[in-house]
Amino acid sequence: IVYGPVDKLLKTIGRKGNITADEGDKLSKKLKISVDVVKKRAAKLGIKWDASGGSKDYQATYDKYYKTKPQNASSFDGMKQMLSSFNVDNLYDFLYVNTTVKNANRLPCETLRQRAAEKKKTEFYKNDSVSGTGSKLCGQCELAFKDESSKDVYDKYLEYTKRKAILDDAKSIADISGELSAEQADEFIGQLTQIFRDRKLSEEVLTAFCKIEKISYNASGSEAHNANIKVCRCGCINDVSDGRKVCSNCGLELEIKCPKCGTTNDANIKVCKCGFKFENIDRALALCEQAEHAIDALDFTVAKAHLSDATRYWPNSSKVQALKDRLAEFEQRVGKEVAKMRDAIKEKRFCEARSQYTSIQKLFSGYSDSTIEQEISQSITKAQALFNQAKVAKVEKDILELCAQAYELCSDLPGVKELMPAPSAVTGMSVSVNGNMKTNTVSWTATNDKSIKYIVVRSTNGWIQHIADGETIFRGSANSYSDKAIEPGVTYYYNVFAERAGVFSQGAK
Repeated sequence: IVYGPVDKLLKTIGRKGNITADEGDKLSKKLKISVDVVKKRAAKLGIKWDASGGSKDYQATYDKYYKTKPQNASSFDGMKQMLSSFNVDNLYDFLYVNTTVKNANRLPCETLRQRAAEKKKTEFYKNDSVSGTGSKLCGQCELAFKDESSKDVYDKYLEYTKRKAILDDAKSIADISGELSAEQADEFIGQLTQIFRDRKLSEEVLTAFCKIEKISYNASGSEAHNANIKVCRCGCINDVSDGRKVCSNCGLELEIKCPKCGTTNDANIKVCKCGFKFENIDRALALCEQAEHAIDALDFTVAKAHLSDATRYWPNSSKVQALKDRLAEFEQRVGKEVAKMRDAIKEKRFCEARSQYTSIQKLFSGYSDSTIEQEISQSITKAQALFNQAKVAKVEKDILELCAQAYELCSDLPGVKELMPAPSAVTGMSVSVNGNMKTNTVSWTATNDKSIKYIVVRSTNGWIQHIADGETIFRGSANSYSDKAIEPGVTYYYNVFAERAGVFSQGAK
């Protein structure tokens, strides 16, 4: 017998270190020789005969993980052009573009929808193409993250596009090189493992892909059954022979105690034997990341909310507790100053806010918040420019209006109130009662002075002489206000005051 042809094929097939019984049977039929001869030649060449490696349905694996598009793929593909206009390729990156958030895909649906609503309101409100596209994508976010089921559909689509891109790259390399080397195969298996968090499945997918696409590759198998290899939830492959307990990429423990039953599991499992879903840990970690950013920004209210949600997903987590301890430390150091600064910003007392911001930086070395800095700086600068115009204006009406505009931008800008006289008392005030509609309508005579705002004050304790004698229920430029928050049998007292840049008139005459 001439062994050249069989040896040549065996060497090619056996580059992965073994030949399966199924492959040996096909080889014997192709060369019209007995299976025993194939076995002997394989042994002679040092190629292991894998009797257990029977027929595998490579086509089914290929179809499932490469060929078959997931649900709603066409719809999601249609968003690519809109996403590209923001230099992103998925809705998660769109929601958190230009932020430090890394794992938005792990956040709960409620958090993602809130983020979409916030962006739509604060970023995409203009009547232009950018806002139009951004608003549409925010709408897509609301649909994609409507609930966990909808989110899962979108996540499976993204997983499909990522693994397809990896397998397409493998095919491109093989087309150029003629095969995949062991090192190249390990690289692609590693990339797939980051998606699947399962190295064995990653090997099976690459093997099936290469079989169907007729790509020759040499799988080293060096890590496949290595007890020292652990895959983290982030997909990173860790060699724990050095005794490491945490992931070299993200720092998460490689073995996690189930918060429900206490069983210690590998971090990359999907469900504990007690039924606890480890995807809840992913959500908790993403919320921890959000909380960490909020703590660094000294936004303690937001940080507390994120940590509360994280605790719900991952009870008794040491990571969550560590962040709670850090939050408590920060609050103790600068909590009061931060609260004062945020109150000042809310009430547009930006000069006070600037002073508080500087004090916080002295107390908390390294603190910086570019968003707050920009808001304070721009508000004061614009208000100061208007006030400077008011100081050189010759017409009283212009002075009043410019000062009022400056006050609306920065209510504590020095000199504004001093330049403006108190407004005259409101005239023509009357109150009409509508029993059927259950409303009291307060009306007054408004002037043409655009610098004037009208304040309606209500009390149940008697006549109102000063603005502090009751509660403010309206502030604006209108000449009437309908009070609908009234109860039967209660006597209400009203008065209207004129306000100009924080300076108030006497009560209505």
